[in-house]
Amino acid sequence: MKNWKNKLMQNYLGYPGKRDEYQKSKINEILANDSMLSYYLIVVLMLISFIWDIMHQTITVGTMLLFVAVYFNSAYLTFKLKKYRVLETEFTNKEKYKAALKNAKYRSFWSGIFLGFTMLVLNCYIFPLLSNEALETSWRVLFKAGIWLLAGLVFGFCMYFMMKNKIKFIKDDE
Repeated sequence: MKNWKNKLMQNYLGYPGKRDEYQKSKINEILANDSMLSYYLIVVLMLISFIWDIMHQTITVGTMLLFVAVYFNSAYLTFKLKKYRVLETEFTNKEKYKAALKNAKYRSFWSGIFLGFTMLVLNCYIFPLLSNEALETSWRVLFKAGIWLLAGLVFGFCMYFMMKNKIKFIKDDE
């Protein structure tokens, strides 16, 4: 398997022989940055394609393929990061541990509020405008706002527990 990856990388990058440790670390750094930029570019293109599809009231194969590419990339990255446990942070200082938990709580709360507000604006105002539908102005908008903000808070709550599981406190028994 490792030989296959090396041959694939040699073919992709175009170098003929073995690399030393500095070159390998630089190649990995460049590939990581490339992967991250490609991921965000694919997400932006997927959103543009999705908005185009909404304007024309259809779903194209291109949008679905971009969605599958983003999903596969995210699932693969999540699997590998969990397998090697590289996102876990260990603390031996109780104050730093509590500060990290407080920061996780703050970030997850605001990310939940942001998600709920964004979904409200997209689903109640932007997408109806793009598909030439009339905007709702009744009490249903307030109901939808409450639902989206509640869904955002649930998302934030789940994010907090995911972040909390990555923060570990190690007691010194000395």
